[in-house]
Amino acid sequence: MADREEQRPKRRRERAPVPRTHDPIEIAMALPGTAGVADALLRRQAVLVDEQIGLARHQRLHNRFKTAREVSLALLVLLLLVGAALFVQSARNSRGLVISALSVPPDFEQRGLSGGAVASQLLDRLNAMQEKTDSARASSTYENNWEGDVDVEIPQTGVSAGELHRWLRRRLGAETRINGEIFRIGDKLSLAIRTGASGTTFSGTESELNLMLQQAAEAIYRDTQPYRHAMYISDTGRKAEAIIALQRLAKTGSDVDRAWALLAWGIQHAYLTGDADFLIARQHDAINVKPDLAIAHDNIGQYSDMLGRSEAGYLFNRSALRLYEGPAGRELDPNAKTISAASSRGGIAASEGDFRAAADHFAGTTGIREYSGGIETAPFRAAEMLALGHDVEGARRMLSRAGTADAGEIQTVASRNNIVLVPTLALATERGDWARVVAEGEAANRIARRSPLSNTYRRTSIWPMVAHARARLGDFSRAAAIIGATPLDCVPCVRVRAQIAALQGNRPEAERWFARAVQLAPSLPFAYAQHGNAALTWGDTNTALRLAEEAQRRAPQWADPLKLEADALTRAGQLEEADRSYREAAKRSPRWGSLQLDWATALWRLGRREAAVAKLRSAVSMDLNSADRLRLARMLEGAGRLR
Repeated sequence: MADREEQRPKRRRERAPVPRTHDPIEIAMALPGTAGVADALLRRQAVLVDEQIGLARHQRLHNRFKTAREVSLALLVLLLLVGAALFVQSARNSRGLVISALSVPPDFEQRGLSGGAVASQLLDRLNAMQEKTDSARASSTYENNWEGDVDVEIPQTGVSAGELHRWLRRRLGAETRINGEIFRIGDKLSLAIRTGASGTTFSGTESELNLMLQQAAEAIYRDTQPYRHAMYISDTGRKAEAIIALQRLAKTGSDVDRAWALLAWGIQHAYLTGDADFLIARQHDAINVKPDLAIAHDNIGQYSDMLGRSEAGYLFNRSALRLYEGPAGRELDPNAKTISAASSRGGIAASEGDFRAAADHFAGTTGIREYSGGIETAPFRAAEMLALGHDVEGARRMLSRAGTADAGEIQTVASRNNIVLVPTLALATERGDWARVVAEGEAANRIARRSPLSNTYRRTSIWPMVAHARARLGDFSRAAAIIGATPLDCVPCVRVRAQIAALQGNRPEAERWFARAVQLAPSLPFAYAQHGNAALTWGDTNTALRLAEEAQRRAPQWADPLKLEADALTRAGQLEEADRSYREAAKRSPRWGSLQLDWATALWRLGRREAAVAKLRSAVSMDLNSADRLRLARMLEGAGRLR
């Protein structure tokens, strides 16, 4: 019994432990005597895992390749669809001109003059006409625009991408298609050209074929691009014919075509007749049809200025510039817009007395393609601005760069562009050379008569300057006769009437005309400043100061009102204030010799003699008139004695 009890615990000790996992592999490994089997199993299991990992890697690579292939195929299909859509859209947007190969007599073919060759000759003529057409109008504004997209279509066999595109353009686009034929009637040739539903036939001998082709090309241009055709025939000297075409387009065209036709009609009519009022009226008509037509605003501004209607010129130059710089500017040829906007900026700056800026604007258009004479006339306009800004040397350099300082030659250029240019008169006026103003004015006046429009403008551009010079020379009867023939709505003319009255000592008459000038152009500074200078000669310092302030408010960059203020302050004994005004004036016109002399006088009276002598030395290098040179010599002599 005892032995059995001793053996029980022993059997319990030898019993296998209870498994702690349900994993058969772990259970097997835990059994006694199974260590080798488990190791073998684990080795085989490791091999299996390695193989599974390899298969998984292979599957991943396969999946990636498959994904890449599917994405590539999808992209290819997308690109093909996009390409097809663009192909179709290109055909749908087609607005070009297509000239089909013409049908020609057999003997033409035998001589190598095929229908395609004849169509190519038409194409060459159309391209040449486009090159010769000078217009500010952008291509995008034409309802039927095919500029730069003219082609000859020669029938081909087979199917190609080109043939497919042509077929789509015919079906979906809005191409202008030209076809026709050449045939014989007796000993004459007939050339029939059809543009859509309309057709025209031209006849002549075989030796006149080139003329017939030119006539046909012009007919195509007329039917497909009526505005451009009118500009083309005008530029080739057929202005009367152009006017008829523009009148027709102004009545029957789209709103955009009507506006441009009215604009051009006014200009072409004025070129023939010199009727500047008709020109301006048609620009207003164009604005009524299309209010944001920048060129019409510009034309009113520029031509009003030349008529002496300075307020309208200033206001319309400003509205034109706003339009050039806004969305409406995109409706213009970029080159034409650049030149026209520079002209507007120059006109605005000149109206505000900022003559240096005006010169920069006019001269800044060099190096680009010509439009409407803007490049050819720019240096002469810049030279005039420099002279008005008291920079005689700068004006002379500008004329030297332009190649001539002869008044007649300059006006020949101006008349070719239907305007008047007076830079040499402005130079002579600045130097006080009144006899030269008269002589050069008469030379320019003779040349200006050659152009109907320049003939109109000479009355408001040349005559006032000559009348003023005559009065300065003491020839008041001739001065009165000249200025009396100028229009009463011409602001510079009215100001000269006031200046002549002031030179004669007739203050009431002078003040009446100065008041009239202010009434005509309240935004501009010139009548105020000229009236102020006259008041100073009458000894009325307070009026001079008040008018100088009015002029400064309208023209903060103009030196003349500041000098007027400084002269009046010097006269009133307020020398410190005068010194400040002279300094500000000199910043605006650093080459104004007369200003340096007057400034030196104020500094001398202030006791600043070294500073005064420095101003006199500065004046020595400047271009002074004869009276100022005599004054400078006396002042230098006096300064030398006192030192």
